[in-house]
Amino acid sequence: MKDKIQSQSKLILTLLTLVTLTLYAWRVLIPAARANYSLPVFYTAAFIQWHTPAEMLHLYDDSWLNDQMVNLGFTHTWDVYRPNPPTMTLFFLPFLAIPVQWTSFVWVGVNLLALIGSLALSAAALGIPSHRSLWVLPLVLLSQPVLHHFARGQLYFPVLLGLSLCFWGLARRHEAWAGFALGLIMVSKTAAAWLFLLLLVARRWRVVGWAVATAVPFILISLLWDGLSPWLAYLSMLSERMSDPSRVVTAYQTITSLFGHLFILEPTWNPTPIFHLPWLATTLTLLTFVGTLYLSWRYGRLDNGAAQEARLLTTALWCALIVSNAPLAEDYHYVLLLPSLGTAVWWAAKTGHGKLPLLIAILLLALPLPFKHPLLAQSWLALFAYPRVYGAYLLWGWLLWQLQRLQTAPQRPTDTLPTIH
Repeated sequence: MKDKIQSQSKLILTLLTLVTLTLYAWRVLIPAARANYSLPVFYTAAFIQWHTPAEMLHLYDDSWLNDQMVNLGFTHTWDVYRPNPPTMTLFFLPFLAIPVQWTSFVWVGVNLLALIGSLALSAAALGIPSHRSLWVLPLVLLSQPVLHHFARGQLYFPVLLGLSLCFWGLARRHEAWAGFALGLIMVSKTAAAWLFLLLLVARRWRVVGWAVATAVPFILISLLWDGLSPWLAYLSMLSERMSDPSRVVTAYQTITSLFGHLFILEPTWNPTPIFHLPWLATTLTLLTFVGTLYLSWRYGRLDNGAAQEARLLTTALWCALIVSNAPLAEDYHYVLLLPSLGTAVWWAAKTGHGKLPLLIAILLLALPLPFKHPLLAQSWLALFAYPRVYGAYLLWGWLLWQLQRLQTAPQRPTDTLPTIH
């Protein structure tokens, strides 16, 4: 009887997933492909890389780049390549074999497969059969950062796939795979700078070494193919972006934007801060960054003698602030927190601890909250305009709490996780 109920439950969950995917393709994926938002930028950059590499330095000139997009047949679109490194174009060279009118549809498919693969890798890290990750796919697809990512046609699902591989490698002691994945991320979007810094501080030299060994060939290929000029343009643009006045708008869900919005007066972008105290914004940002870096390192356990559960919680802890502690990040960047969220939900179900604060963190990270509303950009009301930041920090604090509980609990006779069938 029990086996029959389990079989029926699996069938219902599978059918629900298939129905959700069908409706999702109709209502979200196909419209996203037709909107053709970000893929034209990636395709055009790869086209320039292949045919006229001497012009790669112009990728950071928005008007010039959008003119090239129109020349290639992309219409009704406007986007920017910055602040991506020149090496990112290498990953899009295979798209040049696809007719222009089909590229966006292929890109949506690649993103969906990358999301599914990411969930499967995260499940494997937790000792859960990969096929079970499909049963949570309907819930994941309905979260606002995921919907926003598909609508914008961004690159962060493939980045999430790399991060999930890194997560699996760190949690399961496959450090070469973790470093390989981290290196690929660093030369595509530099989205894992926070994790790389933590691994440096923690002296996980094997992972860092593999990451560097993976990244260096891509950088050398770019330098030999394109020359030094694109890299100089990239570094110059990156420096400008770090001081861009628009970084304080509430669309950027980071601690830099949060403290900047509260304490930096910008006539165009932020005319109503609480006080104009730029030094306070900088100080609070640095203190928060350094403080969370220290605590993550201090309580993290990735050494060879660490229990498997401690490694999982540590990896989730270290990835939890990968977006909010970045200089610039929008709503769709928060898809990168899925491995940390999955670990937290798994641990809460396993132990029964802290379900309410974890639920609050999930809601802050997933719901379509109106944080871009102009009313929330004014003075003290801006404190309500950063739900993703608060959700990420609540998740990080929850994981830190659970890691401390685990370390103070009586030791078990085994440090491995059972496989869940």
